Amino acid sequence: MASLETYRARIAALDFVPLSDEEVAQARAAYAEAAASARIEVVEMTPQDADFVEMLLEMRVPHKVAMPLILQYGGNVFTVLP
Repeated sequence: MASLETYRARIAALDFVPLSDEEVAQARAAYAEAAASARIEVVEMTPQDADFVEMLLEMRVPHKVAMPLILQYGGNVFTVLP
């Protein structure tokens, strides 16, 4: 798995329209809701995966750009809890 800094550099080189403040807030809420729903199913994000999602939000990466990156990063950013 490539490092966050590798992905940060790749994202910086991409051509996309950054999310607005409102869109970032909506995306953050959607990720939080997905994480909460996953916890109900006894699945949790790893700290590294949470850092990756936070980086996407900080860089204001739109969903259509973020999804392929998430799939490349780890396929499934959630891990089954013991």
